[in-house]
Amino acid sequence: METLLFIALALLAYVYLVFPLLLAALSMLPAAGAPGGKPPRVAVLIPAHDEGARIRAKLRNTLDCDYPADSLEILVGADGCTDDTEAAIREVNDSRVRVVIEPSRVGKTRIMNRLASEAEAEVLVLTDADIWVAPGALRRLAAWFSDSRVGAVCGRRSDRAERLQGLGWPARLYNRYESAIKRGEGRLGRVLGADGCLYAVRRECYRPVPPGVPDDFVAVLRVLEAGRRVLYENGAESRETLAPGAGYQFRRKRRTVARGMRGLWCVRGLMNPLRHPFTGFLLLSHKALRWCTPFLMLAALGLNACLALQRPYGALLAAQAVFYALALLPLAAPAAGRVRAIQAIRYFVLVNAATAAAWLDVLLGRSWEKWDGA
Repeated sequence: METLLFIALALLAYVYLVFPLLLAALSMLPAAGAPGGKPPRVAVLIPAHDEGARIRAKLRNTLDCDYPADSLEILVGADGCTDDTEAAIREVNDSRVRVVIEPSRVGKTRIMNRLASEAEAEVLVLTDADIWVAPGALRRLAAWFSDSRVGAVCGRRSDRAERLQGLGWPARLYNRYESAIKRGEGRLGRVLGADGCLYAVRRECYRPVPPGVPDDFVAVLRVLEAGRRVLYENGAESRETLAPGAGYQFRRKRRTVARGMRGLWCVRGLMNPLRHPFTGFLLLSHKALRWCTPFLMLAALGLNACLALQRPYGALLAAQAVFYALALLPLAAPAAGRVRAIQAIRYFVLVNAATAAAWLDVLLGRSWEKWDGA
């Protein structure tokens, strides 16, 4: 039983400390400069469902980017819109903008697949209607595609998390933590999933993504499956304003993990250690083991309780009890939620509770093809 407890704690330490530190160390190595050459033709794909309030700003942001006008096209997928999204798109008097209409809502993945099939450019840039993209981001992403070995390039998401109720600081910290891991993976040419806010895929490497899985995860892993490199461009910044509240964050994380699990199953061949030993190791460390964290936490708590009468396991159990009590404390004493250490503990527990709920969704066959934050 002591051995099992040690294994559970060692795996938790590996997932959240050892592996990230290894990748963070890689991320500090100097990156090779992006190849030069003529900017490739780029198609920016924007799925939109009832985005009338934001689509004008999104199109202005995209059209104002620092990219040659004759090498840029913008395709907006109006997915079963019931507001003035279509009218707002047509108001834009620019030949580079095209609208693709789906009369009935089909979900982000299906509309993205359709946009990709209708695009003519060499490079597809995928982004969302509520995302601000830095002026030079498209040029930074596209520059890497003059290297024929590169199949995809991932941008960096910068959260506007200050509106989150008590979770702004740990949410920002978690985003930086993930970015450091991705930068390390990028040095190896194996970023395991982009951020849906902004990423680019060579058109010939894009394959239609099945519904119910995250396009930014599966599309990128299929690039690796095809033997191409996936890079991380820290200078290609996008910005997202997160909705406030722990409830929203729980639902979002739950959906993301459940879809990610199904997505990994779609490309499960990458986990084969005989065919893809290095990529399989990274997937195991960054994704699969992290999704198992709730079970490791429960195992550590249960095994520790069984050993509580032995030294030093009583003190370790007390430490675990205090940890979880602090995560729940803001429910009884809201003022405690303003303490940064408690915010971080609460966020960690919330993320892993959402992951446990995602396992239940997968086992029960719950589908997440459309997302309204509910």
